[in-house]
Amino acid sequence: IIPGGQPAPTSPRPTNPPPVVIPAPDLPPPIVNPAPTNPPVANPAPTTPAPVVNPTPAPSATQTHTVQSGDTLFSLSRRYNTTVEAIKALNGLTSNNIFIGQELRIK
Repeated sequence: IIPGGQPAPTSPRPTNPPPVVIPAPDLPPPIVNPAPTNPPVANPAPTTPAPVVNPTPAPSATQTHTVQSGDTLFSLSRRYNTTVEAIKALNGLTSNNIFIGQELRIK
């Protein structure tokens, strides 16, 4: 309060100016590269397909196996990639019994 009973003059509050809005510049349209063109190709020489190679069947020769302790017709069929029935037929077996020292033909 100022002597004389009057309120002290207040200084006006500074006011912030309104924000300035700057418009975005007009951008040019994006540049689109055209798809590359392949040059024309003269008629290529005809290609010959690769020859088909058929696997050679395994020879049909038989081999001999001497039965050892622990051998079974099943284990022998797995070892020689054949079947129990094929081993039995080739050796004239009528049962699954085999014995140590027995010579078996395997195909």
